[in-house]
Amino acid sequence: MWTSTIRLGFLALLLSICAPHALAQDDGPTLAQRCVARVAEIAENTIDFNRQVATSTVHSIRVLDNDGAPDRVIIATGKAAKGTINHREQAAIQRIRNVVQACVAQLEKNGAPPAAIRAVVRSGHRAVNAIKQSAKHAKGHITRAVIHATS
Repeated sequence: MWTSTIRLGFLALLLSICAPHALAQDDGPTLAQRCVARVAEIAENTIDFNRQVATSTVHSIRVLDNDGAPDRVIIATGKAAKGTINHREQAAIQRIRNVVQACVAQLEKNGAPPAAIRAVVRSGHRAVNAIKQSAKHAKGHITRAVIHATS
């Protein structure tokens, strides 16, 4: 449920910054639109990844708990999953920063309107925030599962 809310909010924000007057062109997608789409794709993939890791880890923790696994095994499972989420979060954020940096450089070189450049930069900021929020929620679900299983 929480990933749907994050995803919808993120997409609404991206759509709101991609104003037609800033980015539209009759001959197909502009560079700015392609950059915003790439940033959104990275964010969406990362948010989905976080959800999948949290869901599968919570399930694994429940199975371990039901099978009587020692607390240290349950804790290690949760810790490993949160480490995976952290790694993916940082990698995605770096990819977004690289995309935004390259796009802004090319847009400036091409003499793009400032609104198009701002749209790309804003999409990067919003994507990073959405990824961080997603990771926080995913790790929270895992932590709650570990606490429940070890108490």
